[in-house]
Amino acid sequence: MPPTPHPSELMCKTCHFKAKNLSGLKWHQSSHKAPTPPPEVTDDDQIFYSYVCHKVFTGQPIDANGNNLPPHALPAPDENAQSFNSWALFQDQHSFDFANLFFTKIQASAPLVDEALDLFASMILHPSDDESGSESGPNIW
Repeated sequence: MPPTPHPSELMCKTCHFKAKNLSGLKWHQSSHKAPTPPPEVTDDDQIFYSYVCHKVFTGQPIDANGNNLPPHALPAPDENAQSFNSWALFQDQHSFDFANLFFTKIQASAPLVDEALDLFASMILHPSDDESGSESGPNIW
């Protein structure tokens, strides 16, 4: 096993950075490598810059038929986009509001939501469970 260098030996000779170990010093010293200088340009040389555009993928906005739109023109609205008041996965706003209340505000788990729906359905289907048949049960409306 090679001897461990003395801490003073783990210092970068260029910038006096102190490394904790030999591999750290080697990694640090690799950052001091001089970049390759650009080629010298004389007055006789001409530098040309060019770029090549792709024939199809130009970034130009197009319409539904693939025709280029005029400058600063807005694209047509997407026919498949959902409207602002769309409830997407829900049948209506009430269903959305119920899910928003239980999952977002109350943060109830799915089994608790199922239980709440079962209780609500039983209250709707059987408004009164007492034997007399009167509707003296809780008035949910």
